[in-house]
Amino acid sequence: MYPNPRTRTAALLKTAGQLALAAFIALTVAAIAATAVMHAFEPARFGLWSGPHVFFFGALEGQNGARQLSGTLLNMLAITALLVGTAVCRELLGFAGARRVAASSAAKR
Repeated sequence: MYPNPRTRTAALLKTAGQLALAAFIALTVAAIAATAVMHAFEPARFGLWSGPHVFFFGALEGQNGARQLSGTLLNMLAITALLVGTAVCRELLGFAGARRVAASSAAKR
């Protein structure tokens, strides 16, 4: 399937890039979900924060002018991120897995 070594290298790099992107998306979704769970236990410290120069999920350390947005908004964003992130990661892993199987079967020939 890959007669040219350059083509095989490009396919392997594309596969590695897709796997790295899937891992990054999964870690981001896990961080958002962890923030939503921690908000249930410590709502004054963990949450979705917005300010004149900041917008982030997580714990607020010190005063930087940020205000906490609604916990309901945080939960809706966490559920949306979980659903969209799962779908995107599944597709990326599926594409990478199919390409990896094709590359290994071509190498066996």
